[in-house]
Amino acid sequence: MSTQFWEFDTRYPFGATRREGADVARQIASAAAGQLARVRAVPNRPAAMAYFEGIVAEGRRCEELRKATAPKVGVFCNLVPEELIHAAGALPVRLCAGAQASLTCAEEILPRDICPLVKSSYGMALANLEPLSLCQVAVMPLSCDAKTKLAEILNELLPTWTVDLPCRRDYERDLAVWVAELTELSRRLSTLTGREITRRNLAESIDLYHLRTEAFRALYDLRRRHPHLLSGRDTFLVAEASFSDDVTRWTAQVWQFVDELQAQAKARPAPDGRLLPVLLTGAPMIWPRRVSRIRM
Repeated sequence: MSTQFWEFDTRYPFGATRREGADVARQIASAAAGQLARVRAVPNRPAAMAYFEGIVAEGRRCEELRKATAPKVGVFCNLVPEELIHAAGALPVRLCAGAQASLTCAEEILPRDICPLVKSSYGMALANLEPLSLCQVAVMPLSCDAKTKLAEILNELLPTWTVDLPCRRDYERDLAVWVAELTELSRRLSTLTGREITRRNLAESIDLYHLRTEAFRALYDLRRRHPHLLSGRDTFLVAEASFSDDVTRWTAQVWQFVDELQAQAKARPAPDGRLLPVLLTGAPMIWPRRVSRIRM
């Protein structure tokens, strides 16, 4: 596949300019503090949640990323293979945002009816806020029309690479397209970091991320059997911490969390009455954006 596919047409620039980010940052911090107070008010809340709060809500991971010497690669959505980024010696950082303040900032440019996650993420770029401002490059999967456009306009503020996702049912043809996309992404990552992606270091990275998935699956299965032990809000918080946290450390913390909840399951029987599961769909709920009218 020609690498020209990865280049944007620069003849018609969007012309976006940076905004003052201090006020936006204060509003985000205020919203985060409010959400944190709500989740902390839940009775019998597991003590292990303090770690995940520190990563997501208190900015501990951003402090670590500032000090890290490895290149930071921003990613959008689970469809970007973080294993490749890790194998290349870079740090994958999820850039999906859920702050109302940055969303409002982006609505000065983008249509109001576009995906709120896309607007909030673009607003973070306009305000030059962390963790986006710490990244050397962003990788965008072309998973929808909104993210396809976001890749183009974000590229003016942060170098952005795209990953095209096969959308047909022709397996042989789609497989060839996907392999070509990942090959080009691997080449660019190796050029960025100066480290070749070998079969060995890629296999090691895949194993690390499989262990992360296994840990989250164990936590989710425990919550399915004992839903009274962990609220939906806290489940989101644990999952979101995995977006940017060190993969080995997060996995170890989740297994400790599972042990804590298993001990509580014996001491805290389920309350009387059946808990009603609610399916939430639409734009992902990224911190600090949460549903507040439904008890989660």
